[in-house]
Amino acid sequence: MSNEAFDLAVRVAECVAPDEVDLVPVLLEAATKRGVAWEALLKPERRSRLGGFGGELGATVMPIILECLKGVGIYIQPTIQTVGAAFAIAHVLRQWRGTASPAGTGQQPDTGLADLRATLERLREQLQQRGQTPQQATETVDTVLDTLNQAPQATVILLHSLQGPRA
Repeated sequence: MSNEAFDLAVRVAECVAPDEVDLVPVLLEAATKRGVAWEALLKPERRSRLGGFGGELGATVMPIILECLKGVGIYIQPTIQTVGAAFAIAHVLRQWRGTASPAGTGQQPDTGLADLRATLERLREQLQQRGQTPQQATETVDTVLDTLNQAPQATVILLHSLQGPRA
């Protein structure tokens, strides 16, 4: 994974899960490799075991955010290829917030909008299952999208990395 993508994941953690910042390297490694360790991190228990690393990993928010970003990447990849990263990510943010496309662009990218919105709604629900209020969960999703929007090229790299190993 590139330094840009890693740094972006750290910035996301700093914004929404400061207690999990030190876990980002382990979480990214597990997220890109998938497998049993990753699946254990996605379970809604307060703490998750991470394979043979011993002990318990206190990550509760970042694993589900990284999993959500994998889904977001799937839905916006065609748009990124068509109109570029900055526009695609800004479009996702506008759609999540229910605001219109900027005037004069004339572009209405197809991002699999219903699936994308469902992915973000699932993230919000999972955050609530892990103890956030509905308002906190919405603010967390907003903050993640704002952070991604600030670094569109790094976001593309991170989303691509989260797709995992290719066969």
